[in-house]
Amino acid sequence: MNSSRAAADSYLRSIDTEVQAQLQVDGCPAVVLQQTCFYPEGGGQPFDTGTIAGVPVLAVQAHATGEIVHTLAQSLPAGTLRVTASIDWVRRFDHMQQHSGQHILSQSFLQVAGAATAGFHLSAQRVTIDLAHAAFSPEQLAQVEQLANHIVQSNLPVHVSFPGPAELAALQLRKVPEVDAPLRVVSIGNFDRTACAGTHVAYSAEVALIKIIKVERSKSGQRVEFCCGQRALEDYQRKHATLSRAAAALSCAPGDVDGLLAQQLAAQQQLAKQLRAARDELLQHECALLLSQADSSSGRRVVCRAWNARAPEELRELARLLAVQPGVVALLGCAGEQARVVLACAADLALDMRPLLTGLLQQLGGERGGGQQRLAQGGGFKAAESALQAALDAVAAALPPAVGAGS
Repeated sequence: MNSSRAAADSYLRSIDTEVQAQLQVDGCPAVVLQQTCFYPEGGGQPFDTGTIAGVPVLAVQAHATGEIVHTLAQSLPAGTLRVTASIDWVRRFDHMQQHSGQHILSQSFLQVAGAATAGFHLSAQRVTIDLAHAAFSPEQLAQVEQLANHIVQSNLPVHVSFPGPAELAALQLRKVPEVDAPLRVVSIGNFDRTACAGTHVAYSAEVALIKIIKVERSKSGQRVEFCCGQRALEDYQRKHATLSRAAAALSCAPGDVDGLLAQQLAAQQQLAKQLRAARDELLQHECALLLSQADSSSGRRVVCRAWNARAPEELRELARLLAVQPGVVALLGCAGEQARVVLACAADLALDMRPLLTGLLQQLGGERGGGQQRLAQGGGFKAAESALQAALDAVAAALPPAVGAGS
């Protein structure tokens, strides 16, 4: 059984040690060291990366046997007995900031809202805690964030201990896991104490800043996404740059962006409403024009028309408008790389558009389509306007005669 020095010293960046074994893990070379400064994945915290004898470390896992196995990018030279193991310090310190910040934030939620932490997840993209709580008000979130950053600024010592049974019974731990090994307790001044195996900063001020980013519902209640330290700075820098670009585009001060955007959004919504009304009016006029040109030789009024690259929603709406007129059949299509057809008929006609659509799609090489008796549509095939018009004309020519036609 080997051990990780990370549990005792989160700031240990490198160590010279002996190679105990070289092995394969899922087809990849791996080593077991007598001692290691690498933190193995666990407790919601990812593993450290770095190098062993200059070879990149891809993963670090603690196996059930107690051994810490380091997966490598390539095998060490045969017969290697001693190596220098070095962690990626930027990654390690980021994990320390996020994990210590999580302890502070979890205790802040407990004190402000009585919300206990049910889960913690740390990755390169997100840091979240799951809280057993129905909902938080904006005021509560502001109080939690204020308290958490007050603790950060207070520069409280972060102490790691391994208390015995008698001492452990007297401690008021925020969370006590069920483990057989000696319990490792992380204390942040007198503010928070909890059992934890992760890496942490030495003083709360090293967390630098805790910022709540988003709150959303989860299985346990609420999921809070946050960031600390360098991540919080980078998050601020990204958002400040976005705000600055928005202010420049709007020719206003950064503080006026939200108000001006609200005005422009309201104006845009009004214009969109007017545009929809104008489009609907144009479609009504186009519908009347198409009906005036419709072929009525079969005893029905058949509108058969293909366009090049027309919006699918316009095609559907036009088919609907046509089909509300008695005795009308609408066979419409828009050509292009993603061609589409819509077939519709009035309710007073004894027709089913679905088999007509199936035959049309087979002719055009399309596969996606469906609908109901009075309206069916399909698409996803490539067709030129002339080819699509010819196919629609063929459907129109194959329509059965209307009852009473020609009598």
